Amino acid sequence: MTMAGYPQRGNPILGKVAEVADMDLLPYTTLLYGSSPGGAVNSTRGNLTNTDTTDKDYMQQAAVPRDSSPHGGEDVAVFAHGAMAHLFHGVYEQTYIAHAAAYAACIGRYGDQNEEHCQQQSAATLVQSAWMSIYICIILSFYFR
Repeated sequence: MTMAGYPQRGNPILGKVAEVADMDLLPYTTLLYGSSPGGAVNSTRGNLTNTDTTDKDYMQQAAVPRDSSPHGGEDVAVFAHGAMAHLFHGVYEQTYIAHAAAYAACIGRYGDQNEEHCQQQSAATLVQSAWMSIYICIILSFYFR
């Protein structure tokens, strides 16, 4: 996923850029995918002039056509409050999020190491940390569909 061209400040992330592409003279969206089901197979890029790119059923254009969207390598913004929220307060590389969520919830390899914060937390705080991890996973699953 990439932000394409030079959209004006405040341009909707799902909207079209005010200018047209200089090669094919067609409009394009602010947000583009490198590979996804939105790629054109053996044809030219579609003309978006009369297309509502903010419609919930609109499929973003992509450079490489695929049956499904592969995992991206972009950093992810994560913010939290509550127990262990200090671990999530900015933009992170994706693998950090899984490890930090497991650490916060005292699960997986972090639950077996008798981490000090796991011993000090009450059952209610551990449940809150586990739910925070679940919420993060749910959000990421929607982000990477």
